[in-house]
Amino acid sequence: MNKQFWFSFLTAAVLTAAMLSAAGSLVAWYAAPPPPERFISSVFEFDLPKDWTCIREGTETICRSDSSPKSAVCILTMKYRGPNDTPEAYTKHLSTPKESKSRDGSLVKSEVVRVGNRQIKGYTWITGLHFQSEVTNYFTEYLAVVTSHVAVLITFSAHKDSVEKHRMEFETMISTLRVHQQL
Repeated sequence: MNKQFWFSFLTAAVLTAAMLSAAGSLVAWYAAPPPPERFISSVFEFDLPKDWTCIREGTETICRSDSSPKSAVCILTMKYRGPNDTPEAYTKHLSTPKESKSRDGSLVKSEVVRVGNRQIKGYTWITGLHFQSEVTNYFTEYLAVVTSHVAVLITFSAHKDSVEKHRMEFETMISTLRVHQQL
């Protein structure tokens, strides 16, 4: 076999390997989505759904969908644990309907849909679902946890007409909650 054969053979082999590598890279790029954005604080973190961003506003962090209309919001807050910050106190608080005033000044009493506990990444979170507890015509899901040093409260609110649309986005955030504090 002559030099021309070996040169052609090696050139074809290298080009074939390069094309297969490029094709594999393209398939992987389109088949495997990029990892989700993460919200990370000094106490906890979670995955953000696509098109959601968070902004710190004073002692709270507000997360919203970048898409319109703005029919859902997540509010996160944390404080150092005090003597009244217990799972029992949070359960009692979430079991009680809240009273607030609507924009027209009339009294609105929230409907407690459910209260319970949920295990998330080794922590027992107190959960509650209310209708009209924070904003008229919005459902609000509450999650609270108490660690050895801090108490964390997260609310997920969505308008009654779009709650189903946002349910999976909220579940993404809730199921990926990871606390960095000791129990």
